[in-house]
Amino acid sequence: MKNIAFLVVDSHKRSTQNVIKALDYLNHRNVSTSKRGSEALSILNTKTIGCIIADWDLPDMIGLALLKIVRASEQFSHLPFFLITDQLTRAQVIEAGEAGITGIIVKPMTMESFKQKIDSIHELHQEFVDLKSQQHLEHGKLYLDKEDYDKALTEFKKVLEYNDSPEVYYNIGYIKTAQGKHEEAIVAFRKATQINNMFVKAYRGMGTAYQKLGRMTEAEESLQQAADMYMNKHMDENAEEVLNEILQINPNTVNVFNSLGVLYRKQGKLREALEQYQKALKVTPNEEKIHYNIGRLCIDMKELEKAKEAFTKAIELNPRFEEAKQTLQALEIGIL
Repeated sequence: MKNIAFLVVDSHKRSTQNVIKALDYLNHRNVSTSKRGSEALSILNTKTIGCIIADWDLPDMIGLALLKIVRASEQFSHLPFFLITDQLTRAQVIEAGEAGITGIIVKPMTMESFKQKIDSIHELHQEFVDLKSQQHLEHGKLYLDKEDYDKALTEFKKVLEYNDSPEVYYNIGYIKTAQGKHEEAIVAFRKATQINNMFVKAYRGMGTAYQKLGRMTEAEESLQQAADMYMNKHMDENAEEVLNEILQINPNTVNVFNSLGVLYRKQGKLREALEQYQKALKVTPNEEKIHYNIGRLCIDMKELEKAKEAFTKAIELNPRFEEAKQTLQALEIGIL
């Protein structure tokens, strides 16, 4: 949760200063001030405010009237709102409660009582933040579906005023890519992966943006990360799509041939898997892991002699390849 921004509404300078000092003592330093209710409403519509602390008596309206105006707005209906007063009747307390007051701060206030009031709003503030974030996110998605990118960006940036969201940064990256602003897209996609390093769509989006800039090595690296994540999540169709994208960039990418071999073997497409492993060997014939993967595949295909040959080759290339040794031994004694 980002720091709460306070709006203090009070026409008395000393009273305002006392509230600001008390907030500062509680490590809340993002404070805006106004002397009139009308001015407070203008600030509320131009700044992101997380809590209002208003005096009961203002020059142009009473604080209770300001509270009712704020509560009548769908946008601010859940905003924490405190009224400050030095005297209050029971009827006024009831009216304030019915209007949706968060709490009343009685002057002269003590730091202990003030702290209790402010501490009580954190959960309320988080509920407000979650609500506002979701509203802006949904609006942004609607504009995105309509390809109204400027309005979508405005909504997504409003979400970021409340909290960092990998989904929002991804959507911004998507828009920047559509607008041809690929450097900005990469920045947004990277931010998404920094918040959530398993946000696979952002890696894929980054790969696309790098391609548009002609930075093929970085594109291949990003897409490979996406493909690996898709495979780990058993999202085979997505993984296959991304791996084939990498082949479009570099037709001799060993990792892709090997990954496709693993993917096809898992899908039961054994001949297709063997074809991919063989392509990998044409590029790097001395890669022991590929020979090992071929050996495992030949076991699945019931071609045990070919499997032995593959494991033997893997061990020749790497005499310390224990897994290959153990599998070959199991074959020779008939366990597999």
